Amino acid sequence: MHSMSENIESSVLIVGLSARAAAWSYRRRGMKPYCIDGFGDEDLKALSEGTWLTSIEGFGKNIIKLSKKAPYAPFLYTGGMEYEPEIIAELESNRPNWGTPSSYLSQATHPSLLQEVAQSLGWKSVRTITQIVKKNPLEEENSTESRWLIKPRTGRVKGRFEIYETCSMAQLNCDFSREYLQEEITGISCSAAYFVDKDENCQLLGLSEQWIGEAQLNAPEHHWAGNVAPMVVEESLIGKLNLLGEELTRRFRLKSYFGVDFVFSNGELFPIELNPRYVGSVEVHERVRRDSTHKQTVHWGKGIVYANANIEFPFDSEKEIQSECGITCQIADRPRKGTPIYNGQPICTLLASGQCNEEVKDKIFRDG
Repeated sequence: MHSMSENIESSVLIVGLSARAAAWSYRRRGMKPYCIDGFGDEDLKALSEGTWLTSIEGFGKNIIKLSKKAPYAPFLYTGGMEYEPEIIAELESNRPNWGTPSSYLSQATHPSLLQEVAQSLGWKSVRTITQIVKKNPLEEENSTESRWLIKPRTGRVKGRFEIYETCSMAQLNCDFSREYLQEEITGISCSAAYFVDKDENCQLLGLSEQWIGEAQLNAPEHHWAGNVAPMVVEESLIGKLNLLGEELTRRFRLKSYFGVDFVFSNGELFPIELNPRYVGSVEVHERVRRDSTHKQTVHWGKGIVYANANIEFPFDSEKEIQSECGITCQIADRPRKGTPIYNGQPICTLLASGQCNEEVKDKIFRDG
């Protein structure tokens, strides 16, 4: 197992819907990433020792087949794979797993268990329903104040999000075999990123503001659209975040990177979802740590730009995009010229730094 201080020549296989950010994290630490993902972007190819593209349809099965082309090395997984424990288990049978073991993924991704852990540590939990409740006490309490979301059990990539004014109406429309209900909390969406070392010590990398369904980036409703960091909160909340990370690590045997999504409301953090794998905000925190000094914090952000129509990607290089479109941000996740991109799909990622989060946000939203 690796540690944050390692900087040795070694290889890692990274698998997931998008592998570029994780490949960047490991490349900058002196490792050689081999990648299997669903985009095969040009800058990923430049970062990787080898890159294999898999279609979204049959994603998991394709990964098993393609992994046999990669040299023997540990593997790490990114978004989408936490809902494929059987695929992770098969990969584990052939190479070491640097991420959370497959045997714990069903617990780690269970919507109610995060709330149980948080509540045991004194957090205010978010009311979550994973099966039909015949007599519904949740409806009686604050029934006029809460709206309810139907959410897919497989994250934002698949399934629907719908909002209902009452819990009973949401229950009538929820397919509990594939979906669950969660009380809607209004506030600022944010995310904490963590790293667990080889000795199972959990380190909070930071808290970031998170953009969901951001119209400035053409993001579809409920789709992740990026992060900006660091998000400054009271020191007491940082202490609570550290304790939560430690307990989640112990409870679900979390390894390497993981993240927890929150809503920040009225000075409190409400836990929403545990992501037991490398999360996209990690590279933002790593850039903050790389560029900041004890005298000055450099803020970093990333924004995912989505297509608002069907297009073919028309550019050959980052410089061409910046020149033709007047973009000042760095560009990542850049498709090959001629790649078809459909309405609602991500086009590329914009990265920017500044002296505060608002400055970074302005740069990204302007270029988006």
